[in-house]
Amino acid sequence: MKEYCLSEVQNGNYTFPCPDRSCSRVWEYFLVRHVACLDDETRSDIEKHLADNYISQGRGFQQCPGCRTWCTPLNQGDTRLQCPACSRGADTGTFDFCWACQRQWRRASSMLECGNPDCDGSDPRIRILAAAERESGSTTLRTVRAFEPVRGAAC
Repeated sequence: MKEYCLSEVQNGNYTFPCPDRSCSRVWEYFLVRHVACLDDETRSDIEKHLADNYISQGRGFQQCPGCRTWCTPLNQGDTRLQCPACSRGADTGTFDFCWACQRQWRRASSMLECGNPDCDGSDPRIRILAAAERESGSTTLRTVRAFEPVRGAAC
């Protein structure tokens, strides 16, 4: 079972489908973890891979600027995201924010333009990376101001 778990996450999966091809069930991780009797190091490794695989395959995810919960657009391609955690406590209904500028959504009638000044709707991590100083003749980033809080790439 341990080898099955490692194989699944190393193949980029974040779920554990039943290995029997005629079965369409997906096993819950907490049950898989229990049955596999994973040691702490292996469990930690699997859980790191699970998180990485989920996020990397979940293109369109962005962290809420308020609570850092991972959120997705309501519709594919929208720049407007809704945070379920912040919306739960919001007196005004939902908490929507802009994918690009990471500020609260201001234009209620639009799913593409947030209404915040100076927001062009493009991903700010791309601008940060494009403006980064590069070592001469190399693609290694030397200094990237404001990179850490944005987390544009895995470090």
